Amino acid sequence: MANKLVRGSFIIFIGNIIFRIGGYLYRFLMAALLGPTSWGILATTLPFQGIFQTLSAGGLPPAIAKYVAEYEVVNEHDMARKTIYVALKIMVFLGIFFGVIMVFIVAPWLAYDYLGKPETLVPLQIVGLITPFSVIVGAFRGAFQGVYKMEYIVYTRAVEQLGMI
Repeated sequence: MANKLVRGSFIIFIGNIIFRIGGYLYRFLMAALLGPTSWGILATTLPFQGIFQTLSAGGLPPAIAKYVAEYEVVNEHDMARKTIYVALKIMVFLGIFFGVIMVFIVAPWLAYDYLGKPETLVPLQIVGLITPFSVIVGAFRGAFQGVYKMEYIVYTRAVEQLGMI
């Protein structure tokens, strides 16, 4: 068990270093490609992406990891699957709910009333559209953590980062 813990921690550590560097390079690349105005619009939308992902996840990925790990220890594989399925349904519902709120209420308000920049409307609405998909990734990360498949967490982060580019 200790070996599994050390191995999993090492995989996550290396993955975090790689993806921090990748995120840094992503920002430089996007700033160079987009120019100051477009980069400013993108940089304005990124915090809202994080906020809506957090709201949509509802704190469930750590709960998924906890309960899946508990059920796997006692060989209750069906309960582990049910936990993932129920949490995934809740998270997708919340993702759709908050995504719709972002697309139709928050994004227009931010773009026109708060920021006074109509060109930010579409990028903010895109945040609302990707929210349900981003919470699915979070649910699977919780499940992978619950069954001690830390390398899969790194793989999902790699796919996510490539998708951002």
